[in-house]
Amino acid sequence: MAADFYNMTDYPALCFPHYNVLGEYRNVVILGVSFEIGNDGELIPLAEQPPLNFAERTYGDPMTSALVRESDLAPEKPYVDLIVNAHAYAQNDIPARRFEAGLAIRAPSTKEGVSGPLIRHSILVATGPRQWRRRSLPGRMTRRLLSLLTLGLISHNPWSLTSPKAVRSVPIRYDYAYGGTMQFDEASTPDGNEPLQCLHADNPFGRGYVSTPANLKRLTGNSSARAKKLLKRWRKTHRVFDAPQIEWPKQPLPSDPTQPYPLAGWGTVSKHAKLRLKYTGTFDQRWREERHPLLPEDFNTRYWNGAHPTLQFETLPSDAHIELHRVIPASRRSDQILRIKLPGLRFIAKYQDHTMTDTAVSPMRMDTVHIDVENNTLTLLYRNNLPPLAKTNCIELSQEQR
Repeated sequence: MAADFYNMTDYPALCFPHYNVLGEYRNVVILGVSFEIGNDGELIPLAEQPPLNFAERTYGDPMTSALVRESDLAPEKPYVDLIVNAHAYAQNDIPARRFEAGLAIRAPSTKEGVSGPLIRHSILVATGPRQWRRRSLPGRMTRRLLSLLTLGLISHNPWSLTSPKAVRSVPIRYDYAYGGTMQFDEASTPDGNEPLQCLHADNPFGRGYVSTPANLKRLTGNSSARAKKLLKRWRKTHRVFDAPQIEWPKQPLPSDPTQPYPLAGWGTVSKHAKLRLKYTGTFDQRWREERHPLLPEDFNTRYWNGAHPTLQFETLPSDAHIELHRVIPASRRSDQILRIKLPGLRFIAKYQDHTMTDTAVSPMRMDTVHIDVENNTLTLLYRNNLPPLAKTNCIELSQEQR
């Protein structure tokens, strides 16, 4: 039964019903707190708090652009998401071909002026625009001959990766990471209504992805001969195309666009990405007959976590320190380091129904840290998954004073 919900805080909150994997009715409480990020990283609560986000927000066309932020309406998150929307900036704002951006998360320090222990760090390499080019026929033949003479030490890769141009900044977005969608205009989907497309499993919004014949066959159901023919035609009209501009420092981008490359970035991963879909469980005939509309028995709640897998935490202190390196220009801060200390806010949910002699108290859990450097905002989401309550019941949300 839906509970009477009372929000006693100064921040937007919501209570909604949800049935979990076990079929149990739950009361989900969500609260969001938004801050302005000052030049020195100080957090200033926004005077007018924005409402909770109920939609998938993208940078552009929802069909072709990465997520800025997904809906806040996840019923639960077993891990804490850290999501960063930002640009990488070259050192001292001087255009460069390659440069790094990084983030470090530290536990709060017990001593003044001393950094706490490192929880995790992440480094990305940004490059200027670069392209994959298909070698000419003589170049491909020479490469194949060298591969034979060196017993495979030199690859007969028909593609070459150009040197990047110098730039001042690069958006840290999945649009600029390896991935993308190949479209075959001369072929159509099985129903004949749309052009045939081959999407990168983890990042259909990226750039540089070229399918292998085996992968195209698997994704489209075409025969091996048909897949090879489609790719041959595609290569004739796509001899030059944009390559990714975001990569991992210890994993240089391969010169062959058909080689797999792990998703690089700090943003929100699409719910349709294989990285998340693997947690959805088994939607088969047995599920349709015995479980629908409940989730599959093997559904993993980690599906609701939308951060990059490297930025999901089993626990994260509500007063952790976050350092972001080179995500701001030198014109803003000469060291290009943005230091943020999470505010350590605590909230509690009190609930009771006519069957309970005492009011139960349950702490809200901070499970999302969303940093938008370009807009100088930080949003924290707190969540609680409360048990079902009998009639004549209520849930009260309040801030715990430190």
